[in-house]
Amino acid sequence: MKLFSYTLFLLHYDGIKERGGSIHAYSKDLRNKYGKSFADGYKEVVEINQAALFSGRETSTEDHQLMISFKDLTLKKVITSRSIFQRIKMKLWEFIY
Repeated sequence: MKLFSYTLFLLHYDGIKERGGSIHAYSKDLRNKYGKSFADGYKEVVEINQAALFSGRETSTEDHQLMISFKDLTLKKVITSRSIFQRIKMKLWEFIY
C-alpha cells in the first residue's frame, strides 16, 4: 500500500492532477502523458493495491516485485523529465527520492 501511495505521489509531483473518487480515473491522463503501456501497468498496480487493501491476505512476492518495478519506472520517468538542477532540488530539498 505504501509503494502505491508513493507512486501516486510521484505522479502528482510530475503534473498529473489529483482526482477525487476512483483511482481508475487517472488512466486517461497517464495514457496521454506516458503512453498506453504505462497506463496498462498502472491498471495492474491498482488491482494489486486494491487486493492488498480489501482482500485481507498478504500480497504475493511476484505482485510485490511488480509494485516495486512500477514505482521504479515512475520515478525514472519523473527524474529524467527534469534538469540537473531540478534533480538536485528534488533529492536534497524536497526529499522526493
